[in-house]
Amino acid sequence: DITAFEQDGVVCLRQRFASHWLETLAAGFEKNLVDPGPNSSQLTPEGNPGGYFDDFLVWHRIHEYRDFIFESPAAEMNVDSFALERRVSMTIFVTDEPSVAATR
Repeated sequence: DITAFEQDGVVCLRQRFASHWLETLAAGFEKNLVDPGPNSSQLTPEGNPGGYFDDFLVWHRIHEYRDFIFESPAAEMNVDSFALERRVSMTIFVTDEPSVAATR
């Protein structure tokens, strides 16, 4: 995982979380979409299909994200796998639906 992260900047974590953690994140996503924060942006032009949305600095506002970051296995994976400090400087929530027209 460390080599993949260093090379690609991302790691796929399949089968590492119990279903309740995925449900927790899903609930946070829904909450975030319904009540976006002051740093959010709707990036799909009006009239285009789908939705491309982002929101920044969300973990302190949406408890489901905070719980996942600090209480799920993600907390230990981050520290153990990548020898990183346990800190969160920024979280970003992005949703890009499959039907989004190429607008970027």
